[in-house]
Amino acid sequence: AELLAAPLLQAFVARFPRMSLEILEEPSGILYEWLSNDRLDAALLYLVPATRGLVADPLLDEDLLLVVHPHKAIGLPQEVTFSDLLGLELALPSTNHGLRALVENAARKADVKLHVAFDVNSISTLKRMVRDGQAAAILPESAIRTELAAGELSGRRFSAPGLERTVILAIGAQITRTDPLRELGVLVRRSVEKLAGEVGWRIGGTKATN
Repeated sequence: AELLAAPLLQAFVARFPRMSLEILEEPSGILYEWLSNDRLDAALLYLVPATRGLVADPLLDEDLLLVVHPHKAIGLPQEVTFSDLLGLELALPSTNHGLRALVENAARKADVKLHVAFDVNSISTLKRMVRDGQAAAILPESAIRTELAAGELSGRRFSAPGLERTVILAIGAQITRTDPLRELGVLVRRSVEKLAGEVGWRIGGTKATN
């Protein structure tokens, strides 16, 4: 939302000046529920349960990094494994957030029990906690690029096969495809493609289900 919302609103209003576009920022689980209940026309989601009631258009893949205070990065390898997270107090989004589910599933496969000390759904709060040395976090590279460049945060990629998530544009199968809704999908993809090189997104996405 931080990257896409403002340019998307501007482009949509320019294309449809008599229509309004409302953007809501919530965890993936809540957005998925609202989309399933026809309270939303479309949503950008991360983990999507397989269902015939949803049409999913993969947009991009993005890397997730272990994010720590620069002083706490000393001694960490340049590429970490989940074993390197042992002993770290983590701040992660709550359990209805797609990122949390993805991280916990990966940790289970690595047979590592994470110490999640704080449930925090605000990206800005997560970054503040890491900057203050209160916790470590796992966040997309695109969300911390400014802080990494300024040396306020330190990020470590996960070793192969890495840790990444797919962002998809989801629309309820029962929703009528109006011209504005179709154009919204076009505008979202154009915005993603324009930003991809700057923030390290890989266009296309491969992990969505529909």
